[in-house]
Amino acid sequence: KDSTNLAIDNINNLIPYIEQMENTEFYFYLSPFSMLYWDSQTRINKIDLWKNIYTEVCKLLLQYENVNVFLWTDNEMLNIMSDLDNYTDDTHYSPLVSNQIANRICSGQGLLSIYNYDKEINTLFTYINNFDYEALF
Repeated sequence: KDSTNLAIDNINNLIPYIEQMENTEFYFYLSPFSMLYWDSQTRINKIDLWKNIYTEVCKLLLQYENVNVFLWTDNEMLNIMSDLDNYTDDTHYSPLVSNQIANRICSGQGLLSIYNYDKEINTLFTYINNFDYEALF
């Protein structure tokens, strides 16, 4: 199976719980990986695959009223993603960033809907595709 199908399979494992627990709010977020991570994915031509995964996962999860999905594409978060000092490696961010993510979720910042997820995903991947990765080194 390709990566998109594996991601969808993983989400589909959660769907019965989401459906059975309709009085429970579920919270998911698309992690703000560092631009070092996106550099590695660019080098192996996986950006379109990741964009497709993000789109399909959102399309699937946002069908449910008890599911909240977050993605941050504002300048502040894009700057955080671009500053490698915020990360312990290419995907794991500092406690400061973790706190910021928790605060953003609590305030509803970056909450996706069936009406805006496509635009937000496009904003993120436009940034990823146009980023000056050489500036990291």
